Amino acid sequence: KGTVFKFFVECEEVVGIDSQSASVMINENRAQKIIGIKSVLAAPIRILIAEDQPNNRLLLRKILSRAGFEMREAQNGKEAVEICDEWRPDLILMDEDMPIMKGSEATKLIVGKSYKKEPVIVSLTAYALEQARQSALAAGCKDFLAKPFKAHEIFSVISRHLDIEYQ
Repeated sequence: KGTVFKFFVECEEVVGIDSQSASVMINENRAQKIIGIKSVLAAPIRILIAEDQPNNRLLLRKILSRAGFEMREAQNGKEAVEICDEWRPDLILMDEDMPIMKGSEATKLIVGKSYKKEPVIVSLTAYALEQARQSALAAGCKDFLAKPFKAHEIFSVISRHLDIEYQ
């Protein structure tokens, strides 16, 4: 009634670290112990989660809520642009593959607006190829994370771009 094939591929994980990001790397053990943030900004730090998959939004919310970020969610790129216009987040975690409007389209619209303070946009995608990274950066994203991601990667990218420290 069918055949099952199993195989194992031994390989090493390749992780590129540029000199800028090396100074703010957070390991997974430390990420699990984060209970707050220290920011030079007086106001709470606002993060918009633009992601069409409810489980991914829930995971990001659980990871980030421990640190005390103020968060909102968008289910597609169009909602992300609308929320950005109204709420003015400091950082946007932007999924690429969403309905109605792709993340790269939303990013181009947001970057094209003349906000007093432009939000940092970080592309989140399941396509971990260099071409996807280059495409996200060309659209206006400041950084790129491949799914599946770990908590320490999220915290590292946020601290790198928003100049914050964690408690």
